[in-house]
Amino acid sequence: MRVFLVFVLIIFPHIFAFSEEPRYNQPYMRDEWYLYGCGLFNSVDDVRKFLKRFDSFLKTNRFEDVDGVIINPSAVIWNASREFGVSVELLLFTMQKEQRAVTRTTRPPDSVLKKLMGYKGKRCGAVHDPSEIKTVRGQIRCAAWQFARYMRQLNYPACDGVTVGGWRVGVPHITDDHSRFEGCPWLDPIYVTPKTCAVAGLFTYTPYVGAHWGGCTRYGGNSLFDPVWRALFNFCEFTLYVTNYLSNTITVIDANTETIVNTINVCSGPRNIAFTPDGSKAFVTCSESDQIAVIDARREEVSKYINVGDFPYDVAVTPDGKKAYVTNLNSWEIYIIDAINERVITTIWGVRDPRAIHVIGKGNNYRMLVGVHIASSTINDPVWIFNENEDFVGSIRTGKIPVSMDSLPKVSIDLNNYVYSVNAGRNVDDSNYDFFILNINRSSWGVYRRITTDFQNLCVDVDDERADICRGNFKVTEHPYLGVYVLYEYPSNSPRGTEKAQGKLFITNSATNTLSIYDLDTYLHIK
Repeated sequence: MRVFLVFVLIIFPHIFAFSEEPRYNQPYMRDEWYLYGCGLFNSVDDVRKFLKRFDSFLKTNRFEDVDGVIINPSAVIWNASREFGVSVELLLFTMQKEQRAVTRTTRPPDSVLKKLMGYKGKRCGAVHDPSEIKTVRGQIRCAAWQFARYMRQLNYPACDGVTVGGWRVGVPHITDDHSRFEGCPWLDPIYVTPKTCAVAGLFTYTPYVGAHWGGCTRYGGNSLFDPVWRALFNFCEFTLYVTNYLSNTITVIDANTETIVNTINVCSGPRNIAFTPDGSKAFVTCSESDQIAVIDARREEVSKYINVGDFPYDVAVTPDGKKAYVTNLNSWEIYIIDAINERVITTIWGVRDPRAIHVIGKGNNYRMLVGVHIASSTINDPVWIFNENEDFVGSIRTGKIPVSMDSLPKVSIDLNNYVYSVNAGRNVDDSNYDFFILNINRSSWGVYRRITTDFQNLCVDVDDERADICRGNFKVTEHPYLGVYVLYEYPSNSPRGTEKAQGKLFITNSATNTLSIYDLDTYLHIK
């Protein structure tokens, strides 16, 4: 049916007929990835390690450019990303899409390097000398400049503008006719309706779909985003892990296809899980066996078990990936684990009935927050705050039994100080259920906002300027970041966890052992 529609549109271009089709986001490209990436790269060295992992010809710190200038490719990529405000991932994806530069191990001819990023413009605001455009450093910088320019033209974040190529969000636009090069005349030209600013930017840079949308195998285009992203950045957000407490397993789900792809056997009573920033490892609390299961996320198998305290409840990994913190409910302690060497370093004793644990910050500048439970029914519970050296620095009184905390990911505490804390018990002041937004700014920490609710609050997930709260046994409520009102209510059956990926909201339903999936744009229930 799609082939027939495309044929009709080419011969009789009825734009409105195609605009009724779902908005195109075949590469599942989000504006956040386009601009900020997945938090994989925090330094030049991170870029170099990534290139070295694939034995790229660009991994060296001293690379002779086509004009004889010695450059550090990793530094060029990193600096271009920071200067122009687009993600390192987007630049690496583009060089892989255009010339397989990430996975190519030997230096290609200069004729290839001169079009490393596929930038064909004769002018570029990122270089002073036009001849520099046809160099490795010029191609990288010009691509970054161009991608940033598209976002300005699209008027991000409103996304109500139009690019120099005529692409805009929500409006059908026809791709270039590259069928004679692609060998797939049924693919291009075709009308495409971008769903996001990022997709509009991708089609402005490369205005055709290409090989992987319809079965043609000759050339790429924007349909290369999905296979390239999966091959190189599959640890970003494509895979979901669901802990199954009673079956002692973890279900691995492909967020794109919404299918189970693996089941990992772990220790007894898996409860909570935390990943290292690069997605290579997962730490799972096994409450019934008093262990942490360390999972090699690329192989999707347990690599090690670490013995911890009595009834490990929650776990958090530091933003630099060097440590994991584990709360132990029954032994009143926090275990500190060397996340790199996978061993216990030390413990913090005397933390009363610790449940929720969360780390907020970036790099090695962070705070660790622990939800403490005081048994007395006349006292509300505090959240204790520790610095990056595990020194106790403060306490904020919240509601009763803090069981889950979260904050915007990968944000410096100097730029954003807010943490959501949800509570399973009734507030002793008025017997209501509630959740809190905490301000952990050192000079003014305290409760920023208390929001009263109708049921217990059992989990929280903060991302994409939204906060999702598991509300009792009936629903998940979505709130604007730092806002008090409810944007939407997702019906559920004893929700115990939520996660956003691929423009969808995934909800675990503990009462039915199922997963609900909703479209974040339309709020429609997918399955």
